[in-house]
Amino acid sequence: MSAVCRRNTVEDPTIPKYTASMSREDPQNFQCACDGSSQSKRIDPYGYHLVGCRIGANAIRLHDEVVATVAKLFRTLRLDAIVEPTRLFNNPDEDASSQRPDIFIRNPRGLGRQVIIDVAVTGVNGQSRTSDEATDRPLQTRYDQKMAKYGRVAEQCNLRFVPAVFSHTGQIHGVFKAFVKEQITQKLVAFEGDPKPSKINSIMKWWSRCISVAIAKTASRNVAFKVAKMREAIMEDQDEFLMRNTECADVDMHTNNRAHLEDVAQNADLYIANQAVSSQP
Repeated sequence: MSAVCRRNTVEDPTIPKYTASMSREDPQNFQCACDGSSQSKRIDPYGYHLVGCRIGANAIRLHDEVVATVAKLFRTLRLDAIVEPTRLFNNPDEDASSQRPDIFIRNPRGLGRQVIIDVAVTGVNGQSRTSDEATDRPLQTRYDQKMAKYGRVAEQCNLRFVPAVFSHTGQIHGVFKAFVKEQITQKLVAFEGDPKPSKINSIMKWWSRCISVAIAKTASRNVAFKVAKMREAIMEDQDEFLMRNTECADVDMHTNNRAHLEDVAQNADLYIANQAVSSQP
């Protein structure tokens, strides 16, 4: 909903929220520094941050799930989709650790060159989205980043590079949708002749549904995982506070009892005399 509606409108009731009036809560439990900045950022109550948080491998888990889903979908078109291929580029100057695409299609239909695909799953509430109406801006920003990373080296190796950019809400970048539609059409032409547009659109909707389900399920797991960690940290702080209060109460009680015993020991004769006087008729 955040991709097509105004942002920051529907809060997730499961996400703990910091209450400044409750001094026992540590504000650090409601912040995250996964972006590497010197100052931690507040965790929003809408779930935007928790879906792709880098702490706890949330972002990696979501990325890997989408990569696996996309590879399986390409295999339904009888394409040889290889996940995380190695030794793909013959340029020794490129860093192998940063130049490894997610999917390599060895036998694309209707194309002369082999295809490499790199997947990116981006949020809808980042700085690149300048307004509620710029729903496609975050996807285009990630697309440009992927092209800058792989575009030149792919051309040097005579490969076609197609970035597969998705949003946390299931949006798909137009370039990848056009490539998928092209492959679906070529597959239907090869096996059924001239395909009907309605059948192509039906398969495209199925692809979109499969990818959206994979993103939604993994995003929900990520939010649940992070919420559990937040609640655990909050409860640990509460336990420490209660233990400190109990220890302080025990110390105060021990001090009071000791003072009372010392008073009795020092004034025992006076207490006995007073008791004797009060017992006389």
